[in-house]
Amino acid sequence: MANLKFLIFSLLLFFSDILADTCSYQNCNPVLTGSNVVNIHLIPHTHDDLGWLKTADMYYTGMGHNLVGGNSGVQYIISTVVDELIRNPKRRFSYCETGYMTRWIEDHTAEEIAQILTRSLSSLSNASFASVSQPIEKLERSVGLSQHHDGITGTSKEFVTQDYNMRMVLGVTSGEQALNAAVQSLSQTSKNNNQPLPSQSTCRQINESACAFTTNNQKFVVSVYNGNTQKLSTTVKIPVPLNNVSYTVVDGSATTIASEVYPTFNNPGQINNNLIAPYEIHFPVTVDPLGFKTYFLAQGNNPKDFEKENVITPPNFLAAGSISNGNISLQFDSFGFLSSYTNVKTGVTYPLKQEFAWYQGSSGNGQASGAYVFRPETQSPVSVATSASLTYVNSTLVQEVRQIFTPWLSQTIRLYPNQPIVEFEWTVGPIPKESSNPISKEIITRYTAPSITNNGVFYTDSNGRQLVQRNNQISKEIITRYTTPSIANNGVFYTDSNGRQLVQRKIMINDLNNGLVILTDRSEGGASINDGQVELMLHRRDFYDDGFGVDQPLDEPGRDGRGLVVRGKHWLLLAPTTEAQMLHRALAYSLFHQPVLTFSNYNTVADYSNNYITQYTGIKTALPPQLNLLTLKPINDTSVLIRLEHFYQKTEDATVASVDLANIFNNIKVNSAQELNLQATEVVSTLTSTTVQLNPMQIKTYLLQVQKT
Repeated sequence: MANLKFLIFSLLLFFSDILADTCSYQNCNPVLTGSNVVNIHLIPHTHDDLGWLKTADMYYTGMGHNLVGGNSGVQYIISTVVDELIRNPKRRFSYCETGYMTRWIEDHTAEEIAQILTRSLSSLSNASFASVSQPIEKLERSVGLSQHHDGITGTSKEFVTQDYNMRMVLGVTSGEQALNAAVQSLSQTSKNNNQPLPSQSTCRQINESACAFTTNNQKFVVSVYNGNTQKLSTTVKIPVPLNNVSYTVVDGSATTIASEVYPTFNNPGQINNNLIAPYEIHFPVTVDPLGFKTYFLAQGNNPKDFEKENVITPPNFLAAGSISNGNISLQFDSFGFLSSYTNVKTGVTYPLKQEFAWYQGSSGNGQASGAYVFRPETQSPVSVATSASLTYVNSTLVQEVRQIFTPWLSQTIRLYPNQPIVEFEWTVGPIPKESSNPISKEIITRYTAPSITNNGVFYTDSNGRQLVQRNNQISKEIITRYTTPSIANNGVFYTDSNGRQLVQRKIMINDLNNGLVILTDRSEGGASINDGQVELMLHRRDFYDDGFGVDQPLDEPGRDGRGLVVRGKHWLLLAPTTEAQMLHRALAYSLFHQPVLTFSNYNTVADYSNNYITQYTGIKTALPPQLNLLTLKPINDTSVLIRLEHFYQKTEDATVASVDLANIFNNIKVNSAQELNLQATEVVSTLTSTTVQLNPMQIKTYLLQVQKT
């Protein structure tokens, strides 16, 4: 493989030299036109993975040559190419692994880079070399590296996965530093003082109901951050140590916020974490777009600050067979499964079931199921459990059902006040491993709405944007035609004989009357194998290597060595088809922009509110409901890069959305604006007006020249 790459690379340089005068970035063969003409431009891809069998650092430097064979290092590839570019100015070079290129540039002097930058690397954006704050850059690099395809799919060695994890931790730490600096600057400007902001820290295991800061302090500040360009209204829950004392919650204006305390839902033995708090306090929050709001929590034994009569006493757990938030009512059967969904406002009830099952992965009789391949032994999955134990929580603020199916699988089904969705928060793992001849298991959840007849057709999103129509019958025909029978019958990858596809944000089925949409908080494989059903894969544990290069089974040990535990969320939307098509877009962004919480100390509410900012929004004028702020990146003190997207398809909302770029942001005056191409490498036009328009599914990039106000 290394020799083949070298041969291709050498031919590429030779070929580029010959054609430099006739085909380059600015001069290429004439583009043909006509309705039946397709012009194809081929650009070789190096496939210099930023991690796979080795870490990104090892690939760049050449370390660990015994792991993959050969002494190659990416830094030498780039250096050799640059030498050739300097020798012959006619040559051109295209390179897509910007992570490696960025590191190479940082390892070389400005003089060396200047020799080739304006000529041979002209396709790189000048903005990518602008100075940005170091913590933000570390966070961006961590996120960028983790988005490498071997990072997000699990197709890498386990020690490489751990390297990705380590880099994400470092990125989060840098993000906390950047957040503290930004909020302190906002606070000092707003309050016209130089008071250092109390340190704002995150709880990195709060999704496990573990937070040492909140359990070790009798009072603390919670700041809720909203990264969405629409207002956030939801209920948050904070781990606390006691329930035999009253808690009070107030905002920055000392207004009391209703709150309730409940025991933490914990499936015994599923998650080994001694920091899991025994209780959680729930309270509603409302946060403006691109902003934050601060709340103050305290145990009620401090009468100087809080009045005990304002505390709401939590209700008892109820043994009812349903929960309701006034919009939706969910009914559960005697086996503990969801059985129906009622639209309270219309009175329409839909049969609805949700269950968990697992496919037995092939053990290697031919093709094993593994990191690259999903190949079940049979087409029929096995139910995880025939019943579930339930706990109901029914109150003004909290409506949820807590289900335990097995020692390794549990779930909370939750309704939020005034929200049109049902939240399924599932916890899967550690998937059992037999002591001998272990059985590979592929865990799925299945939603069944038998009233919907979708005739094998379903829809999945393309990178969170366009919905692409899928058909499980067509997929079955294609796979059968182009793969071996054993694989075709059992399924390979995400596009298999049952039409499973990569679901990044949503999967939908519908007929003329009703639609069912499942929104995901991560990429998952999904399909509609039978009419009225949606199936999504949540977790996998395969004990045999699939032979596609990793040379390891997909047997992740997890934090304690028993196996990986995953926790995630689905939002379910069940409504008339036209309503479902209008709602799912904005809801997907709400799920993506889940609130970020930070914690700090305070003396009194009055002291904190007088000295520090407790509420902020970065949006001056609300964006049209069709638009989302996709990118907001400071280039330097006077330049800001933004991208706006119209996230509806024309069949859903044909509105042409208009917005004034000079009127979007608080505390920023826009002096001028340029429209750039999508990747921000070329100027499309200098705007004579800051009011711009976007058509459905359109993304536009702008460089704003600004000054602070």
